[in-house]
Amino acid sequence: MVCLDPHTPTLLALERMKEVAGVSGAAVVPPQTGCIIANLSLSDMRLITPEHFSVLALPVAEFLALLHNTSYLGYSQKASNSGSHPFFAQGPRSVGGDDQDEVPLFSCSKASTLHEVLHVLADNSVHRVYVVDHDARPNVIGVITPTDLLRWISSQGP
Repeated sequence: MVCLDPHTPTLLALERMKEVAGVSGAAVVPPQTGCIIANLSLSDMRLITPEHFSVLALPVAEFLALLHNTSYLGYSQKASNSGSHPFFAQGPRSVGGDDQDEVPLFSCSKASTLHEVLHVLADNSVHRVYVVDHDARPNVIGVITPTDLLRWISSQGP
């Protein structure tokens, strides 16, 4: 599992996800609090074209705040000089309005059942459920994906 510092440039975060861990998504966790604040996913890159590469220099938290019209650690459209970049205007969620979009994170505890995790994944159409331990720091101790569940089921045999 990968935890990304929110101030890491997005391009370096993507490199860490791919080259170091071979994952398509990672938790964004500030070292000060140790609590997950966001999720960076390769799907966040789906509309990147060569003329948009400059946005990958933004810190992960700023990139995600602009992409999803929300705020993380003081990064927001109003606070960012990059908020008017064409990528964010045509991205998956436009940042043109004043209303902030909620970007839900889905989690479970170490004690959650397979049934509970499956419901979280299916009911919310998400690809990641983070396993959190509120007594630990960082509090994200794992991640469960549909691929993980399929691997586990197939390993159980007939």
